[in-house]
Amino acid sequence: MIAEAIDTAYSIGWAIVGWIVIIAAAITAALTAVALGINAVWRAVTWPARARTKQAGAHEYREAA
Repeated sequence: MIAEAIDTAYSIGWAIVGWIVIIAAAITAALTAVALGINAVWRAVTWPARARTKQAGAHEYREAA
């Protein structure tokens, strides 16, 4: 009877650890997706400004030459 209780507690403990690992992986994947989404939106929103800056830099380079 005690051995069965210990075996059950051991199994439940590993099940809890397994769920914690699965939940942590899901949270990590979700946060990674959010970060990549924010990065994609940021690049899309700031692209015109970066393109103008690169054009201005190239123009100044041609004038200096």
